[in-house]
Amino acid sequence: MEKNVKGSKILYRMDLLNPTNFHKYIDNKPNLLLVALLKNGYNVAAFSEEAVSEKMEYNKKGLILSLTNRKSFRCFKRAATYDHSFIIFGNS
Repeated sequence: MEKNVKGSKILYRMDLLNPTNFHKYIDNKPNLLLVALLKNGYNVAAFSEEAVSEKMEYNKKGLILSLTNRKSFRCFKRAATYDHSFIIFGNS
């Protein structure tokens, strides 16, 4: 995972007034970084080297980060799991 970042762009940003399935925007895009503000005020981030898709291989690296507590957690078995309504980060 020690590679230089060549560029970045926002693929999806949640809009409560215009709900849409985020899979339309993020599927099949590798090196995905999710940043979220939780209801409890915590800031978290998750990263997956593998592109999110219905047929994921689950062998790429990933991280889950607590930006609020400045801690990181490596995902050993799988970085993300596909679900039609969600994306689940971690060794689910």
